[in-house]
Amino acid sequence: LPYLPEICLGFNDLKMVDKILRGKTQGCRNEKAITDDDIEAYKYAFSQPGALSAVVNWYRANTGGGPPFYSIIWNAAKAWWTGRRPPVEPITAIRCPSLLIWGDQEGILDIGIAKLMEESIQGMQLTVVEGAGHFVQQDSPDVVNRLMAEKTWSRHLARSPRLIPLKRN
Repeated sequence: LPYLPEICLGFNDLKMVDKILRGKTQGCRNEKAITDDDIEAYKYAFSQPGALSAVVNWYRANTGGGPPFYSIIWNAAKAWWTGRRPPVEPITAIRCPSLLIWGDQEGILDIGIAKLMEESIQGMQLTVVEGAGHFVQQDSPDVVNRLMAEKTWSRHLARSPRLIPLKRN
């Protein structure tokens, strides 16, 4: 039933969007992070042709939707759930520094998965944000923006030491 998730998400004027973003398990931890207007904006975006499939396909592709497309996330999750960890050999296919921002109150994926990814991917930096859940960027936008800016600037400054960030008044 390939379209069942899309059908379920689309029921009742996309009510699941509200439950996912505000739910106790996977929703935002900061109650003010998602407004009614935000929910309506998400519903509008997800109501566009193909939009729900795009969202669901990310999870299909990254949670072991079937051979031969087992992903890093699926393999890390499987290793964590079973307690069997493969020999940690850095994944060299990713050749640029990577930043993984994770909420310490993540309600969908366990922190062990993120730690295994950090160990397995060469150049991966894991940063855990206190008080944030699955939607870290909504729970702690200032922290996420700062972390991304620091990662970006540190990379540029390493290449061009004379590059100085502009100060705003």
